[in-house]
Amino acid sequence: METTNVQRYTLTLAGLASALLLISCSGDEPVLCNASETLCGTACVTLDDDPRHCGACNTACSTGEVCVDGACGVTCPTGHTECGGACRDLETDRAHCGACDTACGAGEACVSGACTTTCPAGQDLCGGGCYDLETANDHCGDCATACGAGEVCVAGACSASCPTGQDLCDAQCFDLQTASAHCGDCGTACGAGEVCRAGGCETQCPTGQTVCGGACFDTASDAEHCGDCDTACGVGQFCVAGACATNCPPGQAACGAVCTSTTTDPAHCGDCNTTCGVAEACVGGACTPSCGVSLLLCDGACRDIRVDSAHCGGCGVACPAGQACSAGSCSPACGPGQLQCGNACTNVQTDEANCGGCGQACGANELCAAGICTLSCAGATPADCNGTCTSTQADPNNCGGCGVACTPSEVCSAGACQGACGVGLVDCGGSCVSIQDDPANCGGCGVVCTAASGATGVCSAGVCGEVCVTGRADCDGDLLTSGSNGCEALLALDPGNCGTCGNACLPANGTGGCAAGVCAVATCNPGFDDCDNNPANGCEANLQADDNHCAACGIVCGSGTGCSAGVCFPGGRSGEDCTGPILLLAGNNTYSYIASTNDYMTGIPSCGANYAASGGDVVFEYDADFNGFIDVTLAKPASTRYHMVVGPPMCGQVLPEVVCVSDFTNTTMGFQLPVTQGSTYFVYLVDSTSGTNPLPDPLDVTVVETSCATIPPVTLVSSVPSSGTAVSDWLPSVALTFSAAVQTNVGTITLTGSLGTTQTYDLATSPLVTFGTSNTVVTVNPAQPFRSGETVTVSWSGLVEPLCGTAVAAVSPALTFSIPAAPCTPGVNGMIGGNITRIPTGLRTAFTEYYVEADEDPNGWVYVGGTANLYRFSKQGGLFQDIEDVSRSGPISLLGYSALVDGGSVYVLDDTTSTTLPITGRLTRVTSNGGLDWGQEDIARWPTVAPQDDVRSPTVYNGRIYMLTGEATSTVDTEIWSIPVPGTPLVDAVLEGGFGGAYYCSGLAVDSTYYYTTCASPSDQVVRIAKAGFAVTTFPVSFDFTTTIGTVHGVDADNDGLFDYLYMQGWKEEAYVVCEPDSGAPFFSTFFKTGTGTSQYGLGFDRANNTLWMTDDATNELIRIQ
Repeated sequence: METTNVQRYTLTLAGLASALLLISCSGDEPVLCNASETLCGTACVTLDDDPRHCGACNTACSTGEVCVDGACGVTCPTGHTECGGACRDLETDRAHCGACDTACGAGEACVSGACTTTCPAGQDLCGGGCYDLETANDHCGDCATACGAGEVCVAGACSASCPTGQDLCDAQCFDLQTASAHCGDCGTACGAGEVCRAGGCETQCPTGQTVCGGACFDTASDAEHCGDCDTACGVGQFCVAGACATNCPPGQAACGAVCTSTTTDPAHCGDCNTTCGVAEACVGGACTPSCGVSLLLCDGACRDIRVDSAHCGGCGVACPAGQACSAGSCSPACGPGQLQCGNACTNVQTDEANCGGCGQACGANELCAAGICTLSCAGATPADCNGTCTSTQADPNNCGGCGVACTPSEVCSAGACQGACGVGLVDCGGSCVSIQDDPANCGGCGVVCTAASGATGVCSAGVCGEVCVTGRADCDGDLLTSGSNGCEALLALDPGNCGTCGNACLPANGTGGCAAGVCAVATCNPGFDDCDNNPANGCEANLQADDNHCAACGIVCGSGTGCSAGVCFPGGRSGEDCTGPILLLAGNNTYSYIASTNDYMTGIPSCGANYAASGGDVVFEYDADFNGFIDVTLAKPASTRYHMVVGPPMCGQVLPEVVCVSDFTNTTMGFQLPVTQGSTYFVYLVDSTSGTNPLPDPLDVTVVETSCATIPPVTLVSSVPSSGTAVSDWLPSVALTFSAAVQTNVGTITLTGSLGTTQTYDLATSPLVTFGTSNTVVTVNPAQPFRSGETVTVSWSGLVEPLCGTAVAAVSPALTFSIPAAPCTPGVNGMIGGNITRIPTGLRTAFTEYYVEADEDPNGWVYVGGTANLYRFSKQGGLFQDIEDVSRSGPISLLGYSALVDGGSVYVLDDTTSTTLPITGRLTRVTSNGGLDWGQEDIARWPTVAPQDDVRSPTVYNGRIYMLTGEATSTVDTEIWSIPVPGTPLVDAVLEGGFGGAYYCSGLAVDSTYYYTTCASPSDQVVRIAKAGFAVTTFPVSFDFTTTIGTVHGVDADNDGLFDYLYMQGWKEEAYVVCEPDSGAPFFSTFFKTGTGTSQYGLGFDRANNTLWMTDDATNELIRIQ
């Protein structure tokens, strides 16, 4: 398959040289044409493309024909257009630039189909044409210098000769060893299908064949060229896997001089010379018109491309000699000249156990030579007499020579028949031997010296010993020990001891072999081969990645392509795995790929919606040469889910995920990735089990590159409050709007007051920082109040834009706003200071709170509850009680939205709205002794008049408990009821009065003169009601009160009977303060913030510690404000 990078390229060709036509005014002076033209009559013409003079003067083409390379034809070559009978390159022709008859002006050249005065890089404008002054014969070195006849322009200078190794042919320099147009000599062109090698034209053979004597042969099976050209097998032998053998392999039959499978060979189907028809295949030894499952029809035969070495992975893809096909891929089998016998590869030409063929073992004293067992006599019996090894010095049947027998009365001594043995010899059965050194009669007649395998017995001083036979060696040194394996090393064949002990044959990427005591390559590892037949570098060719040996030796990838997974791909990248990830390039790209296995995307990615991978994965690589980011988009079918993951820098690792995208619905999917110059990124793509469409082939991928250098800096656009303005609140929210998004987890914003207040907020961790409008707006909600009259400066540090990390520019002049002057100051004259502390409660159970109340013990309890729960937490933290669990009278059921702590008594108000008189069951005391006992005491009674609605917001003042009704409409008055602090249950309630207009009122504080509450409708407002006459004064505020429940606490700091401060809370993680609420113009402000969440109710006032309490129901923490 191919990977095509679809990009726009600019084809730059040198402009055609302008003719230099010098015509004499007198008419009798010669006309001079330039080197590329010919004088026809009185005109200089180009015989290659002139339809009036095509190939020769006055040879005109017929109507409708064009002149191409000096011959008339009907079509122009690729890249040319017919203009007036001539083929013109509209990209470079000045007379036909971009279109026929569109001529460029004087001094202009035609470049990429447009007239211009600027030439491409490396070329200069000369007379209206663009030329490379390094090689142009007509403009050599500069526009005005033309080389003479027989000269050539080399490196910008005219030269009489070409560079070393090249020759001048047709005014250009060529390498005659490789130039197909000038092979061996100028003008000698190779024919179609031929190549120029070493100055000679040769046939270009198909894959798996070799040129031998000008013809192509399969050296794996051709008996005349077996293993190599001109290596012929003997009579009766066949060529099997590049080696001569006496028998065909199992499953094949001898048809002529070729071993073939009669079950698949269409030329010998079922039997030799039984030929199938053109449209038939040979299947199971019978001609058939179709192939079965997993088979392909290749050259008329059904081939299993998974295992067929001649069609491995596809028709015509032949494995080279010595390789076998497995799973559609060629891999080394046995080495050249070897056969697989059992589980081992061996050379049947020399192997004594497999001599001439597997299982053909030689006998005793025989050696294997050229595949034939041959007797080899040595040692004490060096003579071969009629196939038997003997000693002609002592054998009475072969005394002095084979067949020379002594008489029965004679003995053979020193090679001669005698009547008695000579001095020092002993007659042993007619043979005169020296029992001092005869291994057959060592120390006495018949004492035979035996030997282990590969050794021969020797006799020395009448004592037997052992020595290795010629060609064998005892390399492990155990010859004379018990249990010896003898002379185990056959030095001519042993790859571990080749030629000599310890000389191990260890070729790279393969298994060593030994031939005649010289190291060789026996087998290559799968995917490798010994393409240069040099055992010194082993199996040097990686058939999966070698551009000169791609899939098999000698398969060379063409220009612009490379070998990946045994296939020539553009750039050499198939995407199969990390050996060849596909290069992602800028622009619109079309990528073919191989994805036979899922190598890396084996698990479900975090974004995968629980759908597993399906099929193989594709690996991409992006090499960044700039700092910035890329946007990658993949076209895909709708209703099919694919997964894409960007992993760590090490290819093959998908975890931890840098980017994860998974899409089912859309027709495109993609991601944005920040990149750093010099870094490499790997992307993994896989189909999933969701949907029916596999990954498309080819893939359509678009890559858009954005450099940080092109991104404008992020600046402040506006702010609220605006710089230089005054605000009306101690805790104004500060909203900063920037020209582009900022990163949300980097940097800090600091608010610095002129009177010493400093608050810094970390964008990554602070709950008081929020982001809006695609992160272009950053809002800081200050936690603590600024000082009265303070000027606040806003600054930031470390803020960056998220894509490139460019710092957000500081604002100049400084951004400031002023805090209003107020009649009170936090932390002064009994006012709480606004310092916030979080205290863990130890509670693990989630609950909803509507009220927070504190007792009057400095180290006591904070009560928190609502309509379903009632807890109390130690003010010190870590200890809590579930009041319902510890109640001795069972669960406390009469719970509502409000509670009150007065001394040791704790009261809760049920949210019932019953109107049946007398009304009870609304105000309940759950303890009267600080929690020593728990229960439910009904305290208040409405004997004759029912409240308008449920009763809430209890507070105590001057021995009475005051309560407020919760009205939801402006047409019904909000009522204030009271009872005396009870000693015993069921005290009658008294209506103090009511007021209308405002509704959804909650929270109640009472001093000597006024009632105070908060109302959420018709607008947020603080309401003051005079006790005398019930006159109502409303103060509209910008606070955020709620229709559910609110809280109001009053503080009389100077003990004059009137509140100096009111603390209020609505439904957010913030509280408010009112200074001098009894005045005609009270001061209102936000007092503190603990976060930006909502549905956070309850504010308790601890009079013993002058402290406010809140809770955080997200973290189950108490929040103390001092």
